[in-house]
Amino acid sequence: YFDLKKMNQMIKSINNYSGIILASKIQDTVKKIKNNNLVKNTIGRDNLWISETPQIFRYSILKKCYEMDLKFFRYTDESELLENNGFRVGVIGVSDLIPAHIIDVKKRPFVETANKVIAEIESQVDFVVLLANVQRKEINGLAQNFPGADYIFISRDTKRSRPESKQPEGGPYIYNSGIQGKYLTVVEISLQNPRLPIVDISMANGKISSITRRLMQLQKKDPDNTLEEIYADKPNVLKLVGDYRQQLVKYETIMAEAVNTTNYESIALSKSVGEDAELLAFVDETLATCNALRKKTIKASKNIIKPKKSPIFKKTNSIN
Repeated sequence: YFDLKKMNQMIKSINNYSGIILASKIQDTVKKIKNNNLVKNTIGRDNLWISETPQIFRYSILKKCYEMDLKFFRYTDESELLENNGFRVGVIGVSDLIPAHIIDVKKRPFVETANKVIAEIESQVDFVVLLANVQRKEINGLAQNFPGADYIFISRDTKRSRPESKQPEGGPYIYNSGIQGKYLTVVEISLQNPRLPIVDISMANGKISSITRRLMQLQKKDPDNTLEEIYADKPNVLKLVGDYRQQLVKYETIMAEAVNTTNYESIALSKSVGEDAELLAFVDETLATCNALRKKTIKASKNIIKPKKSPIFKKTNSIN
């Protein structure tokens, strides 16, 4: 038996959440027991609820959680699966490029203001993301100015970040997609053990790809023989091959030993990439919010790119 009215409310609300469950506040006294069956303590019940059914989840999110967590059988229900495959991300936006003619926006020192917000939210979230629309002269000091941020995304620098570029150890990791809107920045985070640090494997991934391409290029001269045989009379090339292989071992070891990882990709956009209904809906919602905050209406672009071929399935950002 379940309440049909509650079920309809859940169905109507699911688009706003990853999942919705029914729950009732616990009324009984709850005791925590030691291994010898003696009472250790009484657990406060103010924030304790009993999970009930039915439970509703967005299919794409639930499917991804099952794919990411092969040990899903340890969970007692699907809501616990989603709880353990999600991060709380706090996003803060700063800018020192507000035009002088805009007088209906209150301007504050962006470094001081952003750090104050970071201090307020960092205990409530797993990651702090800073969106920085600042003058180029401010970019080099972002890591020092915002030590509490985990990721910083820049929108004003013409120099696009590359995966093989070295990042500050322990962060904050700073990325830039350029100013022409031709690249999509994707950051994947994989957390297997919360007690261990997160390792940036972007450079290792980039180096492995780069070195592998170079070795394949050298191999093209004669695919049927080894590189040692092909370049037996060229010691400089053989030395280079040896260096490449040593570097491969180094970066592959980093990849193999990393437990918790963060990985950055810069994906070139093209007309062959189809439109994403969910993303377009988000853009429409954002424009509507902006219009509500300003006097001059922002018009949606009429130059929407249509795919030449079949849409390419989007790559899901892994946050597990």
